[in-house]
This record gives sequence, structure tokens and C-alpha cells, in this order.
Amino acid sequence: MTYLDRELTRIRNAMPEASPQRRRELYVALQALSWASDPTYFRSPYDVILNPCPGPGCGPSRPDPRVCECHAGGL
Repeated sequence: MTYLDRELTRIRNAMPEASPQRRRELYVALQALSWASDPTYFRSPYDVILNPCPGPGCGPSRPDPRVCECHAGGL
């Protein structure tokens, strides 16, 4: 397990118990680290912050930062 994998796991584990504000912060960190590990599969941190996903299964409510359906063409 790499240091990125360990940090991603720590963030995912912290998200369910976090307040809504903290969950948003953790999601941005999760997204950035995920993008750094695979920029072809994950949205860039810049895009996540400036072009948030309007989809119901996207964003901080879901600890999975993969490209969602509404942004699948935006890579």
C-alpha cells in the first residue's frame, strides 16, 4: 500500500462521521489525491471546485471521486 493509498483510506474512513462542512473539505482532498494517482480517471481538483457536479449521486455525499455521469465527457 502506497502513502497515497493510506491517505485515501484515512480520508474515506473519516467522511461518514464528519460534519457537512468537514465532509466537503475531505471530499476535495480525496478528489485531489485520487486525481494525482490517476488523472485520466478522476476529475481535476480545479474542475471539482469550479464546476461542481449537480448529479444526485455526486459530490461530498458519496466518498467516490470517480468521474460521474454528468461529467463523463469532461475529461
